Amino acid sequence: MIAAVSLVVESSGPVLDQRRVADLAQPFRRLGADRTGSGQGSGLGLSIVAAITQAHHGTLDLRARPGGGLRVTITLPRTDGGATAEAPNTETGGVR
Repeated sequence: MIAAVSLVVESSGPVLDQRRVADLAQPFRRLGADRTGSGQGSGLGLSIVAAITQAHHGTLDLRARPGGGLRVTITLPRTDGGATAEAPNTETGGVR
């Protein structure tokens, strides 16, 4: 049985300083001067992800990618005893 599940999201972008990447999980934090005051977001995205992850007893790992961008890994403990959820049947509106 799998004890945890992980979701990994990678983005491209400028090369980031790994020592400062953890700051991105704090509200209103951005690393690039090009994003500050640009009107491109408010710097809340990863802080919301961090709060949701923490509320579900998970972990959030932020890593600068060597070629630029960010790798975000969210790991959450399984709480369903290992059962898999059934997908809704879109034809009948029921569960398959």
